[in-house]
Amino acid sequence: MNTPLRTGWPLVTLLALLIALAHLPAAAATIGLLWSDGIEPGDPSVSEAPAGKRSWWVDANAPAGGDGSFASPFNSFEVVENSVRGGDFIYVRGTFDMTANSPTHQMTLNLYRAQASGTATEPTTLKSWRGSARAVFNFNRNDAQLRASNNGGIRFQNLEIRNFNDQGIVIGDGVLFADMVNLVVHDGQVSSGSGVGGGLVMYAEDSLHAFTVRNCEFYATAGPNPGNNTGAFSVLSEPTASLGSKVTVRDCFFHDNFVALRHKHAGRVHMEAYNNRFEDCKLVFTCACGPVRYMTISWSGIMRA
Repeated sequence: MNTPLRTGWPLVTLLALLIALAHLPAAAATIGLLWSDGIEPGDPSVSEAPAGKRSWWVDANAPAGGDGSFASPFNSFEVVENSVRGGDFIYVRGTFDMTANSPTHQMTLNLYRAQASGTATEPTTLKSWRGSARAVFNFNRNDAQLRASNNGGIRFQNLEIRNFNDQGIVIGDGVLFADMVNLVVHDGQVSSGSGVGGGLVMYAEDSLHAFTVRNCEFYATAGPNPGNNTGAFSVLSEPTASLGSKVTVRDCFFHDNFVALRHKHAGRVHMEAYNNRFEDCKLVFTCACGPVRYMTISWSGIMRA
């Protein structure tokens, strides 16, 4: 079923907001996580990287001195960040805790180097080991433990993001294709009054962007920061983005957030949200600093906001 959008909150200027409710065919896909227990099936020792690409294995509990192979994984990201190439796979396991972060034991990963740039068909991929529990990135109220920028193609899959401050995962300037799959993002706080905050933040500002967020769960992102620039999932778009840019949010579960979805500026970017479930969110969707001219919002399932 399609549920009418309710816009009774002051953050949305209705005169600047054009929303078309898309009556899409009933979706057969399951709302929520693909692997509810956090374990993706498969042999963890078998690389999924395309021919000619490399796989890297990182285990937070591995001893120091590893070489990044399955048999001898790294336990931090400093070598991977400097060495990964576009289309490579990075497999992660364990809990990466920001209280243990240092320049020689890096708990953060920033895929910003030109050499790390993937493509839409061969994205550089960060995902949990198959056959093991979902890897956890525990921010301990630090900002942006996972970042990507200036990248032609990126995929983050089956990761848990918890206890972030202001921003969790940031898909930044210059990312053309991004696929966020089976992420669990929760228990964040946003205190900054400027920019965009949230557990997942995506910037669509300067190119032709194609972003997808699917089968993710967002919950317990606390409520309003001074500038109200926050959602459990937030998008910042600008008129400098190429016409035809699109953000798709599907088959996700948002619950117990102050704002579920936030789209700031909404310039030249088509946003489509369907087959999602919203429960106990103060605000389901907010948009400001329009005008909005390329947006479709629809959903099916339960909405209790």
